[in-house]
Amino acid sequence: MSLNLINGIFYAEFELQNIDNQSVIDEVTNIYLNEDSKMVDELDPSRPHRNEVDIQHTFYEDCPITNTLKDKFATEITKITDNNFGGDSYQLEEIWGHFTPPLGSTMVHDHDGNSSTGMQLSWVYYPHQPENAGNINFIANANGARISYEVPTKAGHLYLFASSVLHFVPRNASGQNRVSISGNLIATPQFIQVIQDDDNWTNNFWYFVGRNDKLLG
Repeated sequence: MSLNLINGIFYAEFELQNIDNQSVIDEVTNIYLNEDSKMVDELDPSRPHRNEVDIQHTFYEDCPITNTLKDKFATEITKITDNNFGGDSYQLEEIWGHFTPPLGSTMVHDHDGNSSTGMQLSWVYYPHQPENAGNINFIANANGARISYEVPTKAGHLYLFASSVLHFVPRNASGQNRVSISGNLIATPQFIQVIQDDDNWTNNFWYFVGRNDKLLG
């Protein structure tokens, strides 16, 4: 696990070897632009159709992906969470494609609020990273001031972070459509107990949320 400090908390970067990146790009592009061509029962329902949300909402750039692609990511992400937090620690709760055309951007947002445990993690995967497409930026507080931390994102890499961390991606100036896959992970009951009993802060989980006494049992 390659940990990188934002400010008191970290994000982690992982290279995925078993994802067909061109297939990911093609699937998200096809579903976003021609969603009616896909049978409803082939798609994971983690995100509403963009016609059902405000155009200013970050959901507007989101689209469902097929359950087949979801399963591939679930397998790879389980390897990451098992290796870094312990077996049976996290489950994939939501997954969606993100499609940003030239000159589009992703507004400041977080993924918090879907879990009452405070242990939710989120991630984004880049099947490509065209030049000038824009990097993900995390926003954190430092000594009472808000700072923005730009991540030099790479194609074929997944970035894992706490769901409560604000983030955005600036204007896509590449001249190409920008595609990514995002998702949320929820802690299993078994892992919640592990963290509640971790008085010595030994689990890698604490890198992502900081030493938070409220999460201890």
